[in-house]
Amino acid sequence: MLQWEYDPSDGEIRAIIEFPLEDSILTEKQFHRCLSGLIQIVDSIAIPRLKEVMATGFDPGNIELGERLLLSIQEEAPGLLDLLEKAMEARKKRGSFKSE
Repeated sequence: MLQWEYDPSDGEIRAIIEFPLEDSILTEKQFHRCLSGLIQIVDSIAIPRLKEVMATGFDPGNIELGERLLLSIQEEAPGLLDLLEKAMEARKKRGSFKSE
């Protein structure tokens, strides 16, 4: 529902909602629900994340994204993370994989 737009000409970032309406009209109830959701997401997620980036120079969202990705892999493909971990360890031992 929520999307972020970036304007490279001035660096502005905007939170937007696109309404997937084809042959119908947007109702007042739908509009208020979307507006409320937009405000809630920006206030509870975007602003705290932005403040953290400004204060520390690091994006905590990248860590959260990685954790969500690992959880998703674990749920969708049980055992795959163990396989990936073993493969990464094998590459490290061969010296063909450099971790940062």
